[in-house]
Amino acid sequence: MMESFKEKFKIAKVLASLFTHSSTPEEEKNYRAWLDENPEHQKIADRILNQRTYEEHSLLIKSFSSQKAWEKIYPLLNGEKAPNLFSVEKEV
Repeated sequence: MMESFKEKFKIAKVLASLFTHSSTPEEEKNYRAWLDENPEHQKIADRILNQRTYEEHSLLIKSFSSQKAWEKIYPLLNGEKAPNLFSVEKEV
Protein backbone atom coordinates (compact mmCIF):
# COMPACT_ATOMS: atom_id res chain seq x y z
CA MET A 1 0.00 0.00 0.00
CA MET A 2 1.34 3.40 -0.96
CA GLU A 3 1.31 5.72 2.04
CA SER A 4 -0.07 9.21 1.60
CA PHE A 5 1.76 12.29 2.82
CA LYS A 6 -0.77 12.59 5.65
CA GLU A 7 -0.11 9.00 6.74
CA LYS A 8 3.67 9.55 6.61
CA PHE A 9 3.34 12.70 8.69
CA LYS A 10 1.21 10.81 11.22
CA ILE A 11 3.76 8.02 11.64
CA ALA A 12 6.59 10.57 11.83
CA LYS A 13 4.76 12.24 14.71
CA VAL A 14 4.28 8.85 16.39
CA LEU A 15 7.98 7.98 15.96
CA ALA A 16 8.95 11.36 17.40
CA SER A 17 6.75 10.78 20.44
CA LEU A 18 8.26 7.33 20.94
CA PHE A 19 11.79 8.75 20.62
CA THR A 20 11.05 11.39 23.25
CA HIS A 21 9.23 8.90 25.51
CA SER A 22 6.06 10.98 25.35
CA SER A 23 3.82 8.66 23.35
CA THR A 24 0.20 8.08 24.22
CA PRO A 25 -1.45 4.64 24.25
CA GLU A 26 -3.19 5.61 20.98
CA GLU A 27 0.16 6.47 19.36
CA GLU A 28 1.66 3.18 20.54
CA LYS A 29 -1.33 1.34 19.03
CA ASN A 30 -0.82 3.20 15.73
CA TYR A 31 2.88 2.35 15.84
CA ARG A 32 2.22 -1.37 16.29
CA ALA A 33 -0.35 -1.31 13.45
CA TRP A 34 2.17 0.46 11.20
CA LEU A 35 4.82 -2.15 12.01
CA ASP A 36 2.39 -4.94 11.14
CA GLU A 37 1.68 -3.40 7.70
CA ASN A 38 5.12 -4.01 6.25
CA PRO A 39 8.33 -5.75 7.43
CA GLU A 40 10.35 -2.79 6.11
CA HIS A 41 8.67 -0.53 8.66
CA GLN A 42 10.58 -2.26 11.47
CA LYS A 43 13.90 -1.42 9.78
CA ILE A 44 12.83 2.20 9.35
CA ALA A 45 11.73 2.45 12.99
CA ASP A 46 14.92 0.84 14.27
CA ARG A 47 17.01 3.37 12.39
CA ILE A 48 14.94 6.38 13.43
CA LEU A 49 14.62 5.38 17.09
CA ASN A 50 18.33 4.59 17.43
CA GLN A 51 19.94 7.14 19.78
CA ARG A 52 23.37 6.71 18.18
CA THR A 53 22.00 7.44 14.71
CA TYR A 54 20.32 10.56 16.11
CA GLU A 55 23.56 11.77 17.68
CA GLU A 56 25.52 11.13 14.46
CA HIS A 57 22.96 13.10 12.42
CA SER A 58 22.98 15.92 14.97
CA LEU A 59 26.75 16.25 14.69
CA LEU A 60 26.53 16.23 10.91
CA ILE A 61 23.87 18.95 10.91
CA LYS A 62 25.90 21.10 13.30
CA SER A 63 28.91 20.85 10.99
CA PHE A 64 26.90 22.13 8.02
CA SER A 65 27.01 25.87 7.33
CA SER A 66 23.73 26.85 5.74
CA GLN A 67 25.11 30.32 4.95
CA LYS A 68 28.02 28.85 2.96
CA ALA A 69 25.62 26.54 1.14
CA TRP A 70 23.37 29.46 0.20
CA GLU A 71 26.40 31.39 -1.04
CA LYS A 72 26.98 28.57 -3.51
CA ILE A 73 23.37 27.94 -4.48
CA TYR A 74 21.79 31.38 -4.51
CA PRO A 75 23.77 32.70 -7.48
CA LEU A 76 22.61 29.70 -9.49
CA LEU A 77 19.01 30.65 -8.82
CA ASN A 78 19.13 34.21 -10.17
CA GLY A 79 22.75 35.21 -10.65
CA GLU A 80 22.90 37.56 -7.66
CA LYS A 81 25.05 37.57 -4.57
CA ALA A 82 23.62 35.53 -1.73
CA PRO A 83 22.02 37.55 1.05
CA ASN A 84 23.28 37.17 4.58
CA LEU A 85 20.29 35.26 5.90
CA PHE A 86 21.37 35.45 9.50
CA SER A 87 22.20 39.11 9.88
CA VAL A 88 19.74 41.74 11.00
CA GLU A 89 19.84 44.95 9.02
CA LYS A 90 18.18 48.00 10.47
CA GLU A 91 16.41 50.37 8.15
CA VAL A 92 17.00 54.04 8.78
